[in-house]
Amino acid sequence: MKQWMGWMLMLGLAACDPGGPNGKKEILFFEAKRYGPLAEGFSETLTLPRQTSLGGGGKSVTRRESFSFDFADTTLAVSTAPGLTVEKTWLDDVGHHITYRCEPAEKSQREVRVQVLGPEGKERYADAFDVQCGRPLALKVEVRNSEIGPQPQGPMRKFMLGADVMVLVTLQGRTDMSDASELIGGVVSLVDPEGLVRPRPVQAADPSRQLLLETARAGRSPRVSLAGLESVIPLEVVEDSSFQLQMKPSYSPATGQAPGLWTIRAEARHTDGSLVEGLSDCVLEIRPLSGAVITEERGGCYTHVKGDVGPGTACVRARGKSACGEYTR
Repeated sequence: MKQWMGWMLMLGLAACDPGGPNGKKEILFFEAKRYGPLAEGFSETLTLPRQTSLGGGGKSVTRRESFSFDFADTTLAVSTAPGLTVEKTWLDDVGHHITYRCEPAEKSQREVRVQVLGPEGKERYADAFDVQCGRPLALKVEVRNSEIGPQPQGPMRKFMLGADVMVLVTLQGRTDMSDASELIGGVVSLVDPEGLVRPRPVQAADPSRQLLLETARAGRSPRVSLAGLESVIPLEVVEDSSFQLQMKPSYSPATGQAPGLWTIRAEARHTDGSLVEGLSDCVLEIRPLSGAVITEERGGCYTHVKGDVGPGTACVRARGKSACGEYTR
């Protein structure tokens, strides 16, 4: 993360530095849609905007400064350091654009040099900018369930059928800074010939690095592919017959004016004792020794009950299974 922030600060200067243009000669602005070292073999686009503004909105910024560049009737001449190939350039209402491709080279920092030329080839502006490239080495794959908050840990996570799963993929590679720098470029794809999971019909926040999936068939270790590399998704899909429900009540004592609170949570446990994730659509019943029974249908299989309701028994019904457990301080 610290490396990624470093690259972002270097490349994102145009968006956040109130000082002026971020070209090496401080004449032009260079902007990119994504920030970070680009994986070799992939392309990215730099934009030289006709207009841009800096400052304003922050407590530490007291002025807003605008910059304009005369790109009318101009062409762009581009030269690069070894390890960069210019694929195309074009001019539109936004400004000049350069699509470049990272190729294998020794150094990860590589210079792009530009000249903005008028109708007769006369130089109107000239500047340069350093981009970063990296060599893909490995994929880091993480699995998250649909719950907010801390995630269960373990080398292989178990999920029941029909569970929602998010897969996060980080492309790691070699740069001048590290052999584990986070690289941009490419789009992750699913490799799952057995059909253990299927894509959900929703858009991920970052489709290039995230997969939103639903478990569909019992089995383990589907894979992901990116930048010519493959890696296992550390999940196993299990049948309902392999787990039982358990109640997990806990009590938080009263503090100050806040009353004590019971948290009644249901869990699915595999026959080997490990957690099976994805439990949802539960019916919870709270049966205090004194007082009325409380019944709730919950998408998430937990509820909160005031501490003065109890002790008693809590029960859950879900997926054709049921379980009960006592709760007491």
